[in-house]
Order: sequence, then C-alpha cells, then structure tokens
Amino acid sequence: MEPKSFMPGRLLSTPGVLEAVSSDRLFECLEAHLRGNWGDALGKEDWKLNTEATHTGARLLSSYWIDPQDHSSGRFWIITEAEGETEDGNGTLSRAATTIILPEEY
Repeated sequence: MEPKSFMPGRLLSTPGVLEAVSSDRLFECLEAHLRGNWGDALGKEDWKLNTEATHTGARLLSSYWIDPQDHSSGRFWIITEAEGETEDGNGTLSRAATTIILPEEY
C-alpha cells in the first residue's frame, strides 16, 4: 500500500525543537513527512501504521534524527493529528494540525 497524500493543517513547533534542530533539517524532514517518508528513526511496524493512517485518517507520527550522522544528538517527532480532518474534492485528507516536537516535550 502506498501512502495517500494529506494536507498538514496548521504547522506548529515547540521552542525546544527550534533550538535543537537546524531550519534546513526541519524543512527537509517536514517535506519527507508530507511525502510519506516517516523518518530515519522510526521502526518498520510504525511505517506500516502511518501508511495505513493516510487512508483511515488516524494520527501520523514520524521520527527523525536531529543529526543523521550523530544519533547521540537525539531525535524529534513530526505529529499530524487525526482530528479535524476534511476531504477535498480530490480525496486528499486535510488535518487540523501538524506539530514538530522533541520527544521529551511531548
């Protein structure tokens, strides 16, 4: 099954993630999330659940390393909420909000 396209809704980020992650990395990973690339720090089973969620409207969680070359720098999440979804005329789900956050801020 291929991921179905979705609109992220309102984009939000926490102060911690803005301090810890470069803006280039944030945009790179947000673009990946919107394309259905759920991250370099997420397990295969979670990839499958996310892909299914693009069809069912459930919550999406991507996980990326802050620095892909240095995993000790930690990871951050991109979470697209399930609630508030609407479907446009092309069948694309639009969510209420997508938040970029450090796991410890969750």
